[in-house]
Amino acid sequence: MTSLSVRNVTCDYYLEKPNGFNKLHLRTNVKVPIIRMFGILQTGQKCCVHVHGVFPYIVIRTTVQFTPEFASLLRNKIGSIVSDYNPRLKFNVNFAIYEIKSITARSLYGYHKNSENFVQILCYNPLQLRIIADALQKEARKNSIFQVYEAHIPYILQFFIDHSIFGMDMVNFSSVKFRVSPQRNLNDFYYQDLKVENIVNNIELVSPLLPSTTTAVECDIFAADITNASLYSASKMSNNPGLNYIWQDEQRRCQKKGEKLISKSSQEERPLSNTEKETDYLSRLHTFFNANASTISFNATQSVAFDIPKDIRKIERNDPLVHDFEVTGTNIFDEELFLEDEDEMKELMEDNEQDFQEEIDLREEVGAICETVRSTDVTGIYIIYSESILLP
Repeated sequence: MTSLSVRNVTCDYYLEKPNGFNKLHLRTNVKVPIIRMFGILQTGQKCCVHVHGVFPYIVIRTTVQFTPEFASLLRNKIGSIVSDYNPRLKFNVNFAIYEIKSITARSLYGYHKNSENFVQILCYNPLQLRIIADALQKEARKNSIFQVYEAHIPYILQFFIDHSIFGMDMVNFSSVKFRVSPQRNLNDFYYQDLKVENIVNNIELVSPLLPSTTTAVECDIFAADITNASLYSASKMSNNPGLNYIWQDEQRRCQKKGEKLISKSSQEERPLSNTEKETDYLSRLHTFFNANASTISFNATQSVAFDIPKDIRKIERNDPLVHDFEVTGTNIFDEELFLEDEDEMKELMEDNEQDFQEEIDLREEVGAICETVRSTDVTGIYIIYSESILLP
């Protein structure tokens, strides 16, 4: 018994009657599907793996407890349904369905608190499976118990999903039996350190079947010998086979050069390159700051502070072309909104003439700052600090 790992390049299947390798495990004389996986071994040899015991299937939900009698009744019912919808088709359910077995699962459609009983219908031929699935889907319009699941997945893809196999990824087998041609020299190396003589003299290594392809290595395995699913669940294989292969290839390259593979964190800071336009904006911004060094300072949070009277709390630039400066705080202009009587407004203006003049002076200073910002084409929000109060 020996293990094997092959890179999955391409897969197909063929139908064949039970042979010397799988006859003891199959309870039928009908042709069964066998998957051929062509790939490359880690030694660089071309390989063909014949995978036995993989049947295409569909799933339907049941509302009763599964028994052998129920399986027999369901088999006959499926045969009559297919015959009703395909009267011209000579359909024999015993030559189409290999086995009906019970499984427990949760439906993907809707919310289900507990697991339910399903039956898995395994067929001999993917083409016959399609005929059965189409007939049951039509019957499901009358009886929902025949609602079909998993019927949309092709046979080979179904095999990949059930055994955690990816395209161009490594497929691992725990036990294989090699097909050896009788014309091979006994002293030839067949795989790694195994010679042809070692294989043909060991019943656990030699397959009773002869090679059917021209690949360097050809072997037979059962689907139960595929260990990908258990390796993934134990985190012994990467969940991203593509990246894992790149690292392995780099590791082999370093080993050939006698170097040590050093993995660098992808979270390290990388130098940023400024575009020509960004560099121009930064240069103009620095020029503006240098020209107004006496009125601009930076605090610990890198906000911009302007040394102007405290009555103006905030200035915002909301539009790149039109500068609308918002004046907040309690002042005479806010109170105008609540003055309905013109006489009261005049009286208030006379009482606060001095404050009113100060507000006008402040607006002129704001306008001067606005013109400076417009001339430098700086966008953003400038926070105005008062002498004692800082508002965002």
